[in-house]
Formats: sequence, C-alpha cells, structure tokens
Amino acid sequence: MTGRGDLVTREAEDEYFVWWATPTERSLVLVTTTTFSIKVGPVSITVKDAQGNVVPPTPVIPRHHIGFRFFRLSQASDDLYDAYRNMYLAFESLLSSRYPKTKGLEIDWLRQSLTAASTDLSLVGVVPAGTPDTISHVLSIIYEGARLPLFHAKDGKAYFAPVHNGSDREEVVKALTMLTHIVTRMADRWYSARRISGWVNLKIFEEQNQSLFSGTSFVFSDNPGFTLQDDLNSKSVKNGIRFPATFSETFGTDLRHNVKGELPVSSLADRGRLHALYLVNDESPLIGISPDTTVNLNGFDTFQVCVFVRGRNASSPKYIYPR
Repeated sequence: MTGRGDLVTREAEDEYFVWWATPTERSLVLVTTTTFSIKVGPVSITVKDAQGNVVPPTPVIPRHHIGFRFFRLSQASDDLYDAYRNMYLAFESLLSSRYPKTKGLEIDWLRQSLTAASTDLSLVGVVPAGTPDTISHVLSIIYEGARLPLFHAKDGKAYFAPVHNGSDREEVVKALTMLTHIVTRMADRWYSARRISGWVNLKIFEEQNQSLFSGTSFVFSDNPGFTLQDDLNSKSVKNGIRFPATFSETFGTDLRHNVKGELPVSSLADRGRLHALYLVNDESPLIGISPDTTVNLNGFDTFQVCVFVRGRNASSPKYIYPR
C-alpha cells in the first residue's frame, strides 16, 4: 500500500530454509520439492466392421464458447485462488448459456440448472459413491465451500484471504478438482470440445519410491560450474561430499513422501559455499537441486536436507499451483 514493492511469495510450503539454535547446536535445513511429471501418450484406435473393413472416424468439430477463455486463464494462472475464480466463471458462463438465469436467488438457479444437467454431465461421477444428494453435495463444495469465500471479503463474514492458510487451500483444491471435471464435461457434451488427456494411477509410481530411493546418498557440491544434469563422473558429484539419505512415506502425521539427510558442517571445513545438491545411487544421479543463491554454512553445526517427492498427471488439467 505504501508503494515500496508489490511482491508475492511462491511455493512457500514446498521450497524454504529453516534454521534454529539450541544451547548446544545450530542447524540449517534446506527443504525442496521434486515433481515427477507422468504423461500418457496419444492413443489411436482403428474400428472395423464385421467384414474387416476400416470404418473411418466421424469427425468431431469443436465449437467455441466465450467461457473457454476463462478456462484458459485458469490453466495459465500460477495462483490457486485466481485459478478457481476463473474456472468458476467458465462454469457460470457455460451453465447460463444452457440454462439462462432469470429473476430469483442464484443458489436456486444453480440447483435447478445442475439438476436439469445432471444426467447429461454424469454428475454422479464427480461425487463420492453413495452420496444421497448429488446436487447438494456439488453445491456445498464448489459454491458454499469455495465460490462464496473467494468472491466476497466482507468484514465479519467468512472469506479466504490471499495467504498461505493450509486448510483454506485444501478446500479450494478440492473444489477446483470437482469444478474442473464439470467444466470439461460441459465443453465436451455441449460444444464437442473434448480435451486430449489421459489418466495415470500415481499410486503405482509412488509404490516404487521405497525401492527407488533405497541406498541413496546426498552429495554436497561447492562447484560454481555445476549443472543439474551432471553425472557421477562430473566434478560436481565426484569431488562432492556424500552423506546418507533416508526415504520415508510420511512427514509428521501426513502421507507425504520425502528423502532426508544430515551432514555435520565440520566435515566441510575445506569447502566453499553450497552451490548444488545431488541425490544419487550407485548408477546415476536421481535428483539435482540448486538453491536460488549460494549458501554459507559458517556458524552452523548441522546441515540437513529434506526433499519432498510427488507425482503429477501431466496430461490432466492443471492442479498444482506455486502460490
């Protein structure tokens, strides 16, 4: 407000330093997050009739709708709350084109419109199995749970301020996932705008993390000429200081895969500042890490590393936001 700078914090829960002191020890921890993107390639299908003749596919011509612009802005945003607002505007634009709003309360129009569109959009598939009232559940998530607290900021009322409040963000992530499914179904069913995408069961890959990171080590490198693609024979890795890495599926009480390591700073007496870290096994580097700045460990007794590991469906609509 005073004009000194318009700044934002990005990836505050995924990338940071933590330091503390006890009567006997001073520690510094570097925390980072590695995201593995997994994508399903394009699939082609050949259809044949009973005589074995190839049946040419019926061309599907997508039609444009102004609401698609809001969808694009949602996907291009790096802010979760802005992404939700634009996705909701896409939803509102598409729904009102199909079921124009007249006089009356917005919630009543939403309930009536979604009820009419429920079968067409297969809304039962976006709610948990056994949900007694599909429309009420959808509205409780996307409207009451996220739309209202994100589109209003009246004093004395509940709203989501643009801060890194974990519980607020969880609500918006849940709502955005559901809302994105609904919007893509609207585009497909009503405008033949079918998104080319695929789905990967990330659990299958997560189950491999235990074996993937078993027996690995971190490598501390003070080489200013490093690259994150350096191999085991590079100066960065070969001349670096190795220390053990330990994999865990949980972090505190959360299911959050991570790899940790700890290095006494006394072992770095003849080394310079930290430029890069590598997580390696006997065959190759697995992860390369470089802080935004060099790190001077003078004055600390212990240096720790925590690397969170997660996967994402690269073929799916965006659902991980840095802020």
